Amino acid sequence: MSYVHHFTGSALDTSLWTAITAGTGTVTVGNGYVECNKAANTDGAAVYLNQQIDKTKNQVFAWAINQTNAVNFGGPTIIEKSTAPVCEN
Repeated sequence: MSYVHHFTGSALDTSLWTAITAGTGTVTVGNGYVECNKAANTDGAAVYLNQQIDKTKNQVFAWAINQTNAVNFGGPTIIEKSTAPVCEN
């Protein structure tokens, strides 16, 4: 897989990405980016890539992040699991 994704339109492309939320967390798309919002540390919001990473190839992943509030943010993470991740509150 080789592409840059700018999150065009107003909805998450569910053929590429899956949104997960907990509590009052939300995931929205607009202006070329995806926004994951959580009002409190007990909420959660994230997206993950539907396609598994090919570990036989060298790959570069980059994120542009703008944290606009003081709620704890864990940052981007690459997780190797056989099951889809869940957002826990």
